[in-house]
Amino acid sequence: MARGIAREMGVDDQCETALWNVELLGTPFGRAAALDASAADIVIVALRTADGFSLDLKIWLRRWLANTKHNSVALIAVFENYDEPAAANARAFLERAALGAGKECFNQPAESSAKNGKPHEFLWVL
Repeated sequence: MARGIAREMGVDDQCETALWNVELLGTPFGRAAALDASAADIVIVALRTADGFSLDLKIWLRRWLANTKHNSVALIAVFENYDEPAAANARAFLERAALGAGKECFNQPAESSAKNGKPHEFLWVL
C-alpha cells in the first residue's frame, strides 16, 4: 500500500518506507518507530482486526501526533473488518486524534489478506 501511494504521487524512487509491527510499539522499538514517523509525511495503520488497535498503539499514535504539530502529515487507517463496530470505534479514535492535532486522516477498508496471505497488523511510515 505504501509503495502504491508513493507511485501514485510520482515519488516512489525518492521515497523510503519503514514497517513496524504494532505489537512492538510498547517496547523500546516503539521509540525507533517514533523517530521514523516524526520525519514521515504519511503514516499508515493497517489492521486485520480492531483487536490490534491496542492501548500501546493508541498511546504511540497520540505521542506521534503531538510531536508532529509543525509538520504536514497524513494518517491513513486501513481495516480489514471495516464494517464491524470495534473497527468503527477505532476509526473514530484515529479521526478525533488526527483532527485534534490538525492532521489529515483517511480511512478505508482493506482488501482481504487471504488473497496474499499477509497479515495487516502493521504501521508503515512513508
